[in-house]
Amino acid sequence: MLILSPVILLILSAIVLTLLGVFRPKANYLWLIAAAGSFLSWGLVWFLRTQIGAKETLLNWGDTGVLDISPEILLDEISWSFALALSTLILAVILTDVSRAGEADWSSWAGSMAIAALGILAVMAGNFETILILWVVIDFLDLITLFLRVRGYERQQGVILYFSTSFLGTMLVLWASVISFSQNIHLTFENIPPTLNLFIIAAVGLRLGVLPLQAPFMQDPTQQRGLGSVIKLVMPAASLSILVRVADVGIPQILKPYLLILAGLAALYGAIAWARSKDEIRGRRFWILSLAAIAIASAIEGKQEAVLAWSLILILSGALIFLASVYTRSRLIILILGIIGLSTLPFSASQMASTLFLKPFNLLLILFLIAYAILYAGFIRHIFRKGENISGVEPWVIAVYPVGLIILIITHWLLGTIFSYNPSNLIPLQFLWPGLVIISFSATITFFVNKNIEIPAFLFSGLEIIFSFDWFYTLLGRFYNFIGSILRLISGMLEGEGGILWAILLVTLILTLVIQLGSTTGAI
Repeated sequence: MLILSPVILLILSAIVLTLLGVFRPKANYLWLIAAAGSFLSWGLVWFLRTQIGAKETLLNWGDTGVLDISPEILLDEISWSFALALSTLILAVILTDVSRAGEADWSSWAGSMAIAALGILAVMAGNFETILILWVVIDFLDLITLFLRVRGYERQQGVILYFSTSFLGTMLVLWASVISFSQNIHLTFENIPPTLNLFIIAAVGLRLGVLPLQAPFMQDPTQQRGLGSVIKLVMPAASLSILVRVADVGIPQILKPYLLILAGLAALYGAIAWARSKDEIRGRRFWILSLAAIAIASAIEGKQEAVLAWSLILILSGALIFLASVYTRSRLIILILGIIGLSTLPFSASQMASTLFLKPFNLLLILFLIAYAILYAGFIRHIFRKGENISGVEPWVIAVYPVGLIILIITHWLLGTIFSYNPSNLIPLQFLWPGLVIISFSATITFFVNKNIEIPAFLFSGLEIIFSFDWFYTLLGRFYNFIGSILRLISGMLEGEGGILWAILLVTLILTLVIQLGSTTGAI
């Protein structure tokens, strides 16, 4: 059970924090326990680098038909990369929470560690059976969390619709398993026909809110930086890890343009909304939406390296800007390093992301090049926003806080270069042009913004109405209510005093229609 040690340690730490928090809520050592548990778990993930290729069966189910493989976890280059990203995320959250005494306490640390443990377990899923179980568990816990925080009927209805599409994504994977079973093929990561891979990518798109775009239902109920960021980043990681595994299979060529257009609209909408957000926390959901769309486009194009690179940008660079809320002397230098790491230039942390735009180049990929340039410009805009002051705190707080940001940058750079699961010893010149285009376009956008030349609010509102598909969901809801009213009318008629007469009349009309159709067919 060595490969489960980081997960077990995080869960045990969360349990200890909860017990001590309940019985001794004012103890001064609670943060030390959280920091020690997250640091040891992070160190164990680094140690697991030596165990690449290990497998562990969680439950022995035996042969049960469609799902005839027992749940298992797998440690390979892909799962290790995601596990390291998530363990770095939770460590960074605990370290930077020393500067946010107002919103950070033992309950948020325990919750963050439990969610991160579940996320690490999900990204190490060794087969589709395991990921289906963990998706259901993650969705259930996230649904409970949202319902406890969301108020108002309309917002709760939006949460239900959002999780309905997420559950539909889970069902798509199950349906793909059923189809493969009927064809005497067991669906595994190594054995996925392109036609069935379409179901897997569509499932991930549904769960990430990209296909179709579900921005209206992705409202962030909490503005917390620590726990809120963990909740918002772990759930996409559980889906993106599967997307990386199936990316090299590809999909039927005839469907590529249509799916790329849908993903491109989501990427553009999310990037524009992110860049226009008042701050990075209000724009957090749009950051996730846009980068998830670009990752899905990479999977549609069959470029596995790019999917992993965009996924790491979403998690690690997102965590960097979401947690960098406090102004210190070192903050600006750290965030500038984060800007360089996002450039997709050779030797940067995001260098492999540029493989999306390499040969064979699809003209529709221009949508994603523009979207990322806007996203990059928004990242720069939010970074140079003035942070909060933490004057008057103890010196160790000022020393610990930037460490949490630095480990995000170092981990991202190592994963994107030295520990890349498909490293390139010689970076070709063709890796250079996407980064130069992105930087140039972002600089142009920044110039116009500084000149107060922006997208007019009414124009963006129009784009929001179209791209968010809110109109589609409104029509769908009205159609559902219309059908419901008809069914209620029929039910009321049948349940009334004349219900028997109405039922006899309805049966008579149906029999008359059947007899007439039969006689017409016989005459012909």
